Amino acid sequence: GGTSVWYHILSGSKVFLLVPPSKGNLQVYEDWLCSQNQSEVFYPDLPKVKGVYRVVLNRGQTLVIPTGYIHAVYTPEDSVVIGGNFLHGLGVEGQ
Repeated sequence: GGTSVWYHILSGSKVFLLVPPSKGNLQVYEDWLCSQNQSEVFYPDLPKVKGVYRVVLNRGQTLVIPTGYIHAVYTPEDSVVIGGNFLHGLGVEGQ
């Protein structure tokens, strides 16, 4: 999707892996999506994926994920989270 995303943690925590939408990362993502072994290989672990960020979000913190970023989310404990997707005028080509 081409939207930006926001998350706010009311309780608990979440761990995010964020991958910038470079041409190389997007090509590796497309290849991974079309592969037969998605369940065996975690996209951010692929050697050709560059610039993976790990972000831990705790109670009271908010994260905005920019348009086009590939992301994975892990919830290590029971959590209450609000969030949403939104479109804006920045990065229109990614939307």
